[in-house]
Amino acid sequence: MTIDWLLHESAAPSDVAPLTEYLAGSAEGMLVLPFCAACKHPLDLDQLHCDECAHQERVWEAVDPAGRVTVSIMMNRVDARYVKQDAAYPVIEVSLNSGHRIIVSTSTVSDTPMAPGTEVRLEFVRVGTQNIPRIINTAVKG
Repeated sequence: MTIDWLLHESAAPSDVAPLTEYLAGSAEGMLVLPFCAACKHPLDLDQLHCDECAHQERVWEAVDPAGRVTVSIMMNRVDARYVKQDAAYPVIEVSLNSGHRIIVSTSTVSDTPMAPGTEVRLEFVRVGTQNIPRIINTAVKG
């Protein structure tokens, strides 16, 4: 597993709710996300009831780690205890084919934002003891 270029080990997510199922899937190389148990509407990681049908039970399922860029910005380092990069780095919202939205960065160093609508696939990189998703092969030097 590739070590993340962007985040220090101290930025690794904790294996506690609502991330338990998500991180268990990531450990196996799968993107596992919640859906409404009643109507299968995609839910946010911490969403406790469905916006479509108000059901309050979730099921976690592996989804295709692919989608399109919704928005991409360049972020300047906020906290050196967590971020390795001194220069600006991309923060990207991806609308996954499953209907979920996820905020990620790239798997390799990039100093350019991605255009909305760009089709992307995700892979996992290692941060501390956890695997987290990143956009594959988007290194672009401006």
